[in-house]
Amino acid sequence: MLLCGLMKPLSADESRRESILAAATRVFGTKGLAGSSMRMIAREAACTTGAIYPVFEGKEAIYAALLERSLTGLHTQVALACAAQADPLEALEAAASAWHGYYIEHLFEAELGLYMHTGEGIYGLGSERNTMLNALLLQTLDIFRACFMRLATELGIDNAQAWATAERDRLFAELIGILMLTLSRRTESIGTSSDTLVQNCLRAQRERLQVL
Repeated sequence: MLLCGLMKPLSADESRRESILAAATRVFGTKGLAGSSMRMIAREAACTTGAIYPVFEGKEAIYAALLERSLTGLHTQVALACAAQADPLEALEAAASAWHGYYIEHLFEAELGLYMHTGEGIYGLGSERNTMLNALLLQTLDIFRACFMRLATELGIDNAQAWATAERDRLFAELIGILMLTLSRRTESIGTSSDTLVQNCLRAQRERLQVL
């Protein structure tokens, strides 16, 4: 029996999988998905390609596994931040801040997610994986939508579902824009920071909602 607080040791298969994912993270971080190969990942993991294929059938499967893990972590952080606030507007702002904060702490994961939405990324990962990963992303974005639904009830907005969906998409687009500015270091060139941009975005949102 395991003592409370102790983690179960990884099995040999789990340890191999984690080693491959760690190596792939380093390779993808420098080469990108298109410029990477199973041979490069095997070299970085100090193993043969033959040792990788029983675990992952190709680099796309490895990439998808990394992105799935990232989106799961994102969802957890956003959901916890939202649940900590009773007021729907404060919950929404906490969720949006958590979304941004997660990616600022994990910039490589932000690049993973943005790559998935390029033409090459969608093609390379395949429609089935792309559908699965988009569904995971939508789970997190629907935390925003749930907050907007609660606000729609408070504000007496007609056609609340359509309004909440449109507001969710608007907020997502603004957060993605800020993230892309951050990754390209454009925030520095315009003399601001990503945190300032997010706070300005949320303040403008609050002011707009308060006059509805």
